Amino acid sequence: MYIVLYQWRVKTGKEEQFREGWRRVTEAIYQAFGSLGSRLHKIEGGPWVAYAQWPSKEHFEQAQQKDILIDEAGYSMMKDSIEPGSEEMTLCMEVTDDFLKKTILPTAGKPRRRHGLVSNLYLLLGLPVNTPFEQLDYDRIKLIDNLASLVRTSDGKMQERLKAAKQHMLDVSGELQDPDILDAYTGEFEVILSTYAGGTSETYRPKLGHLILASGAITAEQLKTAIACQHYNEFHHVQLGTMLVNWRFLTSGQLEYLLKLQNLLMLSPGHPDRWGRRLFELGLLSEDELTIAQRERELTKNSLRKVVVSQGYLTKQAVELIG
Repeated sequence: MYIVLYQWRVKTGKEEQFREGWRRVTEAIYQAFGSLGSRLHKIEGGPWVAYAQWPSKEHFEQAQQKDILIDEAGYSMMKDSIEPGSEEMTLCMEVTDDFLKKTILPTAGKPRRRHGLVSNLYLLLGLPVNTPFEQLDYDRIKLIDNLASLVRTSDGKMQERLKAAKQHMLDVSGELQDPDILDAYTGEFEVILSTYAGGTSETYRPKLGHLILASGAITAEQLKTAIACQHYNEFHHVQLGTMLVNWRFLTSGQLEYLLKLQNLLMLSPGHPDRWGRRLFELGLLSEDELTIAQRERELTKNSLRKVVVSQGYLTKQAVELIG
């Protein structure tokens, strides 16, 4: 894409005439030469600036070479309304990266966690992914109450961590007002039966699409569109996550995080890797503290819960109430 910037100084009282002339000329250029349109801006206390888009530099240069006067009346309106000698083409630019959006995400402006995603409730609450929503909702309220109780009986750094964890749970609870996120937990949460490599324990592996929906990264309609596209021959070999990254619904970092989450949720809720990550997501442990605790667990062969208490990261009471 090729961008051209123009600027003018408009005579006082001629602003509306200028805008009308600019609209007419811009539409005429779009119709005659195949531009991608333009945006008109007014700098406070300064000139007017137009941001014009073209498919390529070649398209723009070809249009400049055509000796055609388009919408003469619109052009005259513009010329009559600007100060003499004030019109100039200020910049011509190639677009290297384009991350402009036309829609606001449903959860924009709300508190988020890692990589700009809403934290997963199954991870935060330490529940299997096939837990009914009624149980999930009950445990959500219970955890918030337990954290509030711990805040009242703690002080210092420990109290600040517990306050942050409680606020995070309240923030994530607020995200459930989004119908798409809520549906990821209350709807038909599809699961596929899987087994641990080399073992016989059965566990459920959540569909990536449901995890993405629950993260607030995309809407249900966008997810349906992506899944529908996979049925076409040209997309059938493209994995869902890769497709959403290519469409810029997800970043590569978000996809990497969600794939790790998908594998993490296959573990039993009491598994030390999943339990430790749960404390991190709640904000009760830092990344460094979790790494130290996991190494200490390997060295001492103690449970991660005991290590977290012995290191002074959490009290025994906090570990028991958090679960």
